[in-house]
Amino acid sequence: MSDRNQLHGSFGTYTLDDIALLEIAKFYKEHRIKEALTQRLVGEQLGFTCSQFVSNWERGHCQLPEKHLNSVIHLYNINKKELFNIYYSNARKSVIRFLRESN
Repeated sequence: MSDRNQLHGSFGTYTLDDIALLEIAKFYKEHRIKEALTQRLVGEQLGFTCSQFVSNWERGHCQLPEKHLNSVIHLYNINKKELFNIYYSNARKSVIRFLRESN
């Protein structure tokens, strides 16, 4: 597992597995499409010169940087509680998979 999947917080560092990253990526992509936004438009709104950045986190190659989270919530019209639940649910599943594999 690479550093790109790490979440940093007050309780240390936790690494999401690839399955969890893909589920979160799918959530963002579905919301972008629902709002009829292109990757290019989202990239421009976030200050990037190309849409590759958006494509990368929609495919689970990297995570959406925390500093862009509020902008994406607004652009995609995402309910914050729903977003919290998708992260929490996938982090939980990731930990369960890790514990099962480590036995």
